Amino acid sequence: RPDLYVASVTVERRGQEEEDYTRVTDGNSIQEGDAVRVTAVIGNEGAGPVPSDMSFLTSLIRNGTSLGYQTLTGLEAGETKTVTFHYTADKGAQVLKVVTNDILQVISEPDMTNNVLTVQYNAEQVQFADIAVSGLTWSNLNNPDHPTAFTTQDQVIWSAAVENKGDADATFTLTLYVDGQVAAQR
Repeated sequence: RPDLYVASVTVERRGQEEEDYTRVTDGNSIQEGDAVRVTAVIGNEGAGPVPSDMSFLTSLIRNGTSLGYQTLTGLEAGETKTVTFHYTADKGAQVLKVVTNDILQVISEPDMTNNVLTVQYNAEQVQFADIAVSGLTWSNLNNPDHPTAFTTQDQVIWSAAVENKGDADATFTLTLYVDGQVAAQR
């Protein structure tokens, strides 16, 4: 009976050239937006083969989300095959899990615990939001003839232009302070 296992998982980032990949190590990190190649070696350490007319799937899962699968057909006892996945790195901690024979579990195996191998790396954030506030204006709704003159009893509308000049989306709270006190938030 066959017994599939994930022998190794290698993570690489693409360089300047299409086929220029560098292995990710402690001294060579990934940045968000990098093209990433994951190569996994799948083996059969069982006493019997996966028949040549039988297929099984190997999946790549990143942070709990499937990035796809590769189909492998047949695998002799003692043989290994390689599968490759490509994706674009997100920022932050990346937990990659390669799982073989996980979808439909078409191969009956004595040990399913060796069908998964997990690797981790951190992708450096290189894109940031840059929030700029400009054009702060106010107007007095009680005195339209003198919209910028008001008393403590007048109703005032404050307006500001807010722009993200950075290269990443942002969610933020805009706070208006009057005399050092929070007057409003949006």
